[in-house]
Amino acid sequence: MKAVILAGGFGKRLKPLTDKTCKPMVRILGRPLSEYAVAALKAAGIEEVYFATGYRSEDVESYYGDGRKFGMRFRYRKETTPLGTAGAVRELKGELGEKFLCLPADGLSDVDLGAFSRADTDGFVGALAVALKDDTTGLGVVNFDDNLIVKSFVEKPPISTKAYVNTGIYMFTSAVFDYITDGFCDFGKNVFPNLSGKLKVFVHNGFWSDVGTLESYEEACKTVALGEKFKSL
Repeated sequence: MKAVILAGGFGKRLKPLTDKTCKPMVRILGRPLSEYAVAALKAAGIEEVYFATGYRSEDVESYYGDGRKFGMRFRYRKETTPLGTAGAVRELKGELGEKFLCLPADGLSDVDLGAFSRADTDGFVGALAVALKDDTTGLGVVNFDDNLIVKSFVEKPPISTKAYVNTGIYMFTSAVFDYITDGFCDFGKNVFPNLSGKLKVFVHNGFWSDVGTLESYEEACKTVALGEKFKSL
């Protein structure tokens, strides 16, 4: 199985940390944030990874190279104009195989990607990992039934509640390309509303953060410093 790491973010809410580099390359205890995603993929047995880059793509490419120093194979696809999360994946159509993983370069979690990649998605377009959060401000809420089938999405609800949220960690079959439109296309806003009943959820009970603010960045640094799972990556 192959994987896509979405690494095109500007990281405006992380300034001044992103004044001189892109968000995926912001350091957490000496390692780029995106390297934790790379390490998790390697631990899951994923060896071929595509980086979908944009802003300051040279920072990503110069650090990771062809992947040999990580014991993996890396390729890059740079967008010249913002395409959105789904639009970036659309550019790799035909290169990812029948089933592939997709995850953000700017998130931090201890999701078991090996177990996630083995999740049963027969008859579905794919699966997404969800995590229970007390505060859903700025996040996408996922509603699902007892059979772990997605019923609806609420993108950034106006009132924060305790709920399961979209972690941005996905496993798709090639059928997902039928739902990705031309131009700018975002999974949360443009694709998932059309996939109710066609996606499964993988419930993650560990740590997850989108590392989207300075506050969440500080939390991520503390978690990595104390977390045994991250020390093993």
